[in-house]
Formats: sequence, C-alpha cells, structure tokens
Amino acid sequence: MSKPRDRLRIGDVARESGVSVKALRYYETLGLVSPSGRTEAGYRLYSDDSLDRLRFVHQAQALGLPLRDIGEIIRIREGGRTPCEHVRGLVARQITALDAKVEQLDDLRRRLVALQSSLQQSDNGQLAAGIICPCLQAESEHSSVNGQHRAEPGLARHWTGRGPSTVTA
Repeated sequence: MSKPRDRLRIGDVARESGVSVKALRYYETLGLVSPSGRTEAGYRLYSDDSLDRLRFVHQAQALGLPLRDIGEIIRIREGGRTPCEHVRGLVARQITALDAKVEQLDDLRRRLVALQSSLQQSDNGQLAAGIICPCLQAESEHSSVNGQHRAEPGLARHWTGRGPSTVTA
C-alpha cells in the first residue's frame, strides 16, 4: 500500500489528474478543490485527496453535470450528508434536458436528410440576385417561425469544430 501524499505541487496534480493548471486554479475559486497548504515560497500544495476529488469532478462532468451542481454535491458531502437524493434530482433534470436535445437533433437530422435529397435533385441553374444557395435558402424559408428565421443553437460550433470547452461553469 502506498503512503498518502500531501505535498504535491500544482503541476504534479495537473499532470496526474489530466487537468490543466489553469483549470485547477479555476476549480479552486469554485471551491471544488483546495490546496492542503503552501510552500515557503507560496506554491500550492495538494494531497492525494485532491486527486480523488478531481477524479470525481471529471466523472460528474462526463455525465454532463455543470460545475455549479458538482460543487453543490461536494458541499452536501462536506456537510456530513450523503448527496444521493440531490443527485437523483440532478440526474432526472439531465435526462429531461437530453430528451429535449435528442428531439431537436432528430428534427435537425430530418431537415438535413430532406435538404440532402433536394440537393441531389438540384439543377444548379442560374441564380437570382441575392441568392447564394437556393437549396439552403429554400430550407431556411421552410423552417422560419412567424417570419423570423431560427438558427440551430450550436450548429455553427459543431460544423467549425468549436464545440464546448472542457471547463464549463
């Protein structure tokens, strides 16, 4: 059995946990992790418990829980209570949000399949003034709501590869 460590520097913790030093400092401001002390030079020192806490944060984030909810779970546990009932509510809320997102994605997929079909039948003829891509603009007209065009949230980020960052609040 290995001896517990309580003098890990921030860089060591970052390397062992796979979390950047910047994210580790951010987590500290949110109260998700705390240094166990500091060196004489003022460097943060962490314990093995901090590594366990970071693994928990990573697991909870992988389930889609936002950092504020993860912090609440930690505070409940630090208060001497088990957070399971609170987590049940969070999980139910997360499932509801995912169901709504799946519905949005199914709708988007149907629209894209229809667009793909119309693109295969496109004649690539002359374009009228102000028309950039008649197939896309026809789809856009079809999907407008009360004359207002609605954009799919996050679609541009998805297509450009600029999805959500790894540190979410």
